[in-house]
Amino acid sequence: MKKALIVVDMQKGFLNEHTEKLVRTINHFLETKMDKFDYVWFSKFHNPDNSSFKKHINWKKMTREEEQEIVLEEGLLAKGKVFEKHVYTAYTDEILKELEKNGVEELYLCGIGSDSRVLKTALDFFERGIKVKVIRNLTASFDGERMYICGLSVIKKCIGKENVIWHQDLDF
Repeated sequence: MKKALIVVDMQKGFLNEHTEKLVRTINHFLETKMDKFDYVWFSKFHNPDNSSFKKHINWKKMTREEEQEIVLEEGLLAKGKVFEKHVYTAYTDEILKELEKNGVEELYLCGIGSDSRVLKTALDFFERGIKVKVIRNLTASFDGERMYICGLSVIKKCIGKENVIWHQDLDF
């Protein structure tokens, strides 16, 4: 069974006191487990001029290249593939084509936004019949612990609590 990992929006503009700990944790995870996945992909969010974020909620961050920079080790990034997006979800046509082309049957998610970006990505893939697991201790919310827990609770309810796992429980 082919497995892919999507690291969601680990970008400089999303780092704060609640998310910065993930940089070291995910770097270490990738250094030790990256070769256990058939594919590792990184989503990279940008906020274009005509976005709903700007038009409807007046959110103007993530427009500069500096904010959009993925903060993981360059050597690890080079072993994967980066997909750009301008929406919450990493369920994009490009990633879907990669999944189908490569016969990926199981998808793992980690990164920033357990209450938004990771949540939306998990639900979108689940609704399209793709087996998806969220690695809980490799996610965070930039709005803090309470929102992190709320996001994971919604994910558990929607895709099944057995699909929200600890990275130590990966059996490969």
